[in-house]
Amino acid sequence: MTACAIRAHFAEFGIIVGQGRQRVDGLADLLDDEELTLPAHARIALAVLVSQLKELGRQVEAIERELAEIRRVNPMAKLLSSIPGIGPITATALAATVPDATMFRSGREFAAWLDLTPKQNSTGGKDRLGRITK
Repeated sequence: MTACAIRAHFAEFGIIVGQGRQRVDGLADLLDDEELTLPAHARIALAVLVSQLKELGRQVEAIERELAEIRRVNPMAKLLSSIPGIGPITATALAATVPDATMFRSGREFAAWLDLTPKQNSTGGKDRLGRITK
């Protein structure tokens, strides 16, 4: 169940919490609120959701630590992460996927290998390349 679904299902009880991982603690605080008139079944469902979201947050943090370690020891991932806009996930994924960057003659060839190609608007024999679509 997504955060939007949680909001939709619990809004009728006055529970509206913003989206994002950092908002899970706010949901946990609601469970401790004795003034909240929440039916027992709804309180149980909310407790299960909070528990699942917290566990998922712990798993994401563990994966992020592992990716940071890979980026630290892998010279290609370290170099890629120095490029603005390339984070640890993209850097480690590219370092693991691309065997040898010298096999590409240009950045355009690399983009085509990634299947990032510009949208084509061609009329009357005139080729016009638009933005990159996936």
